[in-house]
Amino acid sequence: MAAKSDAINTQFRVKFRAQDSLHGFSDYKTEYEGDIPNELVTRDYNRFTLALGKLKIPDEALRPGINVDIEVVATRSLGIRSAKQTISWQGAISKSR
Repeated sequence: MAAKSDAINTQFRVKFRAQDSLHGFSDYKTEYEGDIPNELVTRDYNRFTLALGKLKIPDEALRPGINVDIEVVATRSLGIRSAKQTISWQGAISKSR
């Protein structure tokens, strides 16, 4: 089973959108969209950790209180077969402690 798991290729793509309602903007603006480089993906068996904070997202889109919409698409492939899974999250960036 482990050998099969290692043979499955997993690629991640992210779309990061931000809404700055404090400054009168009501629409979400795409701040980053693209593949997540392999060096920002850590794998522990079947768990993947994505270092989204290391992507080139403008600082103003990461300020506390900014509403964000993050969509991650994972594409897993083995040979000619592939499957996609989409994970979405919406919320406000919390204030750092």
